[in-house]
Amino acid sequence: MSMLRGTDARAAAGGDYDRVNTRRVGHYLRSRGLLAPAAWWRVAQEVNLGVFAGEGEAHQRDVFDFLSDVEGDVVYLDPPYPGTTSYENEYAVLDHLLEGREYQRSRFSGSTPPLDELFQACNRIPAWLVSLGNASVAVAQLADRISKYRKVRRVLEVPYRHLESLASEEKNESNREYLVLATV
Repeated sequence: MSMLRGTDARAAAGGDYDRVNTRRVGHYLRSRGLLAPAAWWRVAQEVNLGVFAGEGEAHQRDVFDFLSDVEGDVVYLDPPYPGTTSYENEYAVLDHLLEGREYQRSRFSGSTPPLDELFQACNRIPAWLVSLGNASVAVAQLADRISKYRKVRRVLEVPYRHLESLASEEKNESNREYLVLATV
């Protein structure tokens, strides 16, 4: 589900759907209850089903700072999909509501993300699982880039539907997420 755009947020919040982008009206009408506490609680309960016993850590830092001092045997890399709407734009309203701030656009949100720099930063971690969308990088290009650093063991292309009420059927038919497993 996509967040309200700044240009549509005031109109949708006030029920003035005539001013909302026509491709988003149905989307917003269906999602009105998703910010209610009961909806958040249902999501939290579903997320908790994926939590297992043991130790785990979560970090919110610059990826390059994080990778410079983290230890590990496996890394899952899931950068923003190049050539798609940036997280910073997509969640700007939510960031403003919850944190009172907006974020600058990440270098990973552009059409040519710094993948080689990311892979170099992961060089001391033996096993990688990389996921990326197909909007601006072909699967062969991604595997070729990864093969400069690791042996590519497996490549999968997984179809996915993106923002069903906003994306065209044609676009959703061609959407692919690439998953690449690579090791030393």
